[in-house]
Amino acid sequence: MFDADLFQLKRRKCFEAFPALLDAVPPVTLEPVSGSFSLSAEKEWLKIEQQVQRGEFKLRAQLPTTESLVGPFVNSGYCLDPLTKPGMQTWIDPTMAAQDGDLVIAELTENTARAMVERNKGNPRFKESYGDTPGPFVTKILRKCGCHYYLATNDGMFSINGHAEIGFEPSRILGVVRHLRREGVQVYADAPGVSCISPNAATEVFEDSDAGPTNVSPLTPTNVLQVTFTASSDGVVQATYTGNVSTSTTETGEPMFLQVIADPRAATADVPTDVVFDSTPVRLALAASLEVFEGENVEVYLFVAAITPTMTLSDSRLRVEFIKR
Repeated sequence: MFDADLFQLKRRKCFEAFPALLDAVPPVTLEPVSGSFSLSAEKEWLKIEQQVQRGEFKLRAQLPTTESLVGPFVNSGYCLDPLTKPGMQTWIDPTMAAQDGDLVIAELTENTARAMVERNKGNPRFKESYGDTPGPFVTKILRKCGCHYYLATNDGMFSINGHAEIGFEPSRILGVVRHLRREGVQVYADAPGVSCISPNAATEVFEDSDAGPTNVSPLTPTNVLQVTFTASSDGVVQATYTGNVSTSTTETGEPMFLQVIADPRAATADVPTDVVFDSTPVRLALAASLEVFEGENVEVYLFVAAITPTMTLSDSRLRVEFIKR
């Protein structure tokens, strides 16, 4: 049975944890248009499925890190399968106006959530995913038809303005999804010359870590972390580095980068130009991706070559995921 008190408790805790969502920017305004318009939920979702299967789906405005975003939100249902799966983590930007085709998180009212439970009371998968009282936030694809927005899933869509005949009240868009992870690795992210990654592909994971502290002296180039392997099939290598970095004097633009190499091709992730290193450790995150082919030797490393100060790295972790085609 739907528990209204539990729903409101979930809602209150969500906004306490993420207060920036209270002032979320609404979607891009749609100008009034005249004429007849139609949008087939089934056909539109088939296009998304095909993009995911071909590795072509990507987020419109993805970011490599989550520092400026709100989250994580953990997916719990199957309404966007195969695009998302239970357990995937989502971060959103409540300051970005959503537009047609964006993956978004929306807020449902209590009455809408209650109506959803009633409509799915004979659906065991719905109950398994959400229980008797689903939470107030849902992840959907925002679509427009004429001058109206709809929230689309793999089994239909509904207007953000509500559907009174089935008990759905207007829904509020809370933010655009700009970072999505599966098992700790970013997916649907763009990189030069690299196809986006399907969350259903077979994978191999390699890791190297160093608790530190590790000191890198000036003019002493060092591969602090390194992973090498031979690609067992065509696929995509996605590497992520996280660690704490400090310097003996204040510096910007240190020659420190994460690189993925399948000679002669390479993908490099540089330290953002606005990062300032000093004696207070900075938590740094870098991500790089490269498409590779069967039989190629792949090398992934974090390269550091301090010029003037001594750099100190600690709690460093290099994770390399090889997603097979």
